[in-house]
Amino acid sequence: MPSWLPPAAGLLLAGGFVNFGLAYKYRDEPAFLVVAAICLVLCLLAIASTVRAGGVVPAPAGTTRERTLRQLPALLPFVAGGLGALFAGVVGCLAVAGIGLGVLAWFQLVRLRNGSPA
Repeated sequence: MPSWLPPAAGLLLAGGFVNFGLAYKYRDEPAFLVVAAICLVLCLLAIASTVRAGGVVPAPAGTTRERTLRQLPALLPFVAGGLGALFAGVVGCLAVAGIGLGVLAWFQLVRLRNGSPA
């Protein structure tokens, strides 16, 4: 995996969700929706490039407790998005959750690149 892939995937994921929020707010401007779709498709392709040949995703390694602790941070962006929704509605939810998911994807792909368990 190239070194530029984790930050690119994280930024594209965050950018896609933020643009979806902006597309919701400015419904008469379709450019936000187009940018969001492009960002998320590119992010999907970047993350899909980390899958093994044949389309097999490696199973998470370790005990149940280790896997749970490693995968628990994935809930944080959604909790933060819910809090963002309380203060700024749908736009806040999408923006906060998207930025959180982008950061999470960045760090998880760095871990995968460095050989840590999934």
